[in-house]
Amino acid sequence: MRTTRRGLAREVSPQGVTVGPVVEVGTEPRQDFDPPVPPNPPAPSGVVIMPAGLVRDLFSDAARAGPVRTKASKLRTFLLLGVGALIGGILFALANFLVVPRLLRGDPAEPVGLDDALEEFRGGGADSGGSAAAPETDPTLTGDAVGVPGQDPSSLESSTDVAGPESGTENQSAAPGAAAVLRPPQGVYSFSGKGSESTKPGGLPAETSAIGPTVAAVVRHAGADCWTLELKLHTKHSLVNTYCAGEGSLTTPGSESEMVTFGKGFRNSVRCNPAVALITPGMAPGAAWKGACALATSGGTTGNSTLDETWTYVATETVLGTPTWHLRSITQSSGSATGSTEQNLWISQANGLPLKIRTQIRAVSSAPVIGSAVHTEEMELTVESLTPRT
Repeated sequence: MRTTRRGLAREVSPQGVTVGPVVEVGTEPRQDFDPPVPPNPPAPSGVVIMPAGLVRDLFSDAARAGPVRTKASKLRTFLLLGVGALIGGILFALANFLVVPRLLRGDPAEPVGLDDALEEFRGGGADSGGSAAAPETDPTLTGDAVGVPGQDPSSLESSTDVAGPESGTENQSAAPGAAAVLRPPQGVYSFSGKGSESTKPGGLPAETSAIGPTVAAVVRHAGADCWTLELKLHTKHSLVNTYCAGEGSLTTPGSESEMVTFGKGFRNSVRCNPAVALITPGMAPGAAWKGACALATSGGTTGNSTLDETWTYVATETVLGTPTWHLRSITQSSGSATGSTEQNLWISQANGLPLKIRTQIRAVSSAPVIGSAVHTEEMELTVESLTPRT
């Protein structure tokens, strides 16, 4: 009796290992039992002989899974590296733009109070006889606060010559009247102020300080006819201009300024030889003249520059009900610091005090390590009272 079945036929070697392909077969004689499969021969000690089909299946699975696992691993590594780089960049940016500048700058600049300026003025030994010079202080700046620059204004008078407008002009009759001696009373004057200054060294973010809304200005007499005007722009910057008065005339032999930026103190000393004339008897609107000065920088960095000034008498104008000479100067600097400065002064015809000051500065100076630093300044000051506090 014959039966028919469908199944898989395997070609078996004498050792019982499958060596042939899998095929489909048709009707075959019925058998009461499947033919036995000879056992595997004994394997050498420590060796296991696996059936060929199982070996093939294992390698087939490995071939299918291997590339997938490799691509997933590479993608995971790439993502981890990308996230790490992003976090590192954010931390670096925060440190560079927030932490490092904050550590270098220290406390921010603040306005100098009028009471503080008055206390300092009273402690400076000023007297009505005009024989006291500005108080001496340590020129090395180590903190955020700027002290009164120590200087003897009379030492700035390097020459008795004066560079300025000629007094004998055809328009002499148009000149406004002049006070006998252009020297204001000593004391602390209050100026309303607006503006800011900024210093940007190299690739670091700029340090910016506001000027105003109130600026203390201290007048001190020094010598027979000279006097100083110290502008306390804020706790990190003070500027002292020296003036010398004559009969209806006013000259400036130079100035001193002290500044703290990024934790470093700087002193800028300007010396003019001959002294630059500001007011001369009989000068007329439209008069122009030249001035030559030298700038020496010390402290956080050192350098020397030449200042070429061009002054113009613009017109007679009124500030706080007082007639003034409106002067304009354009200064070009060359040397270790290059740039330009435009300054407008409204000088009282009654006593020589600048009642209004407008300044615009842009200067580029060399600096150690960072290469260069750009300083910009723009401010406008207007006196609030003609009577000083003493």
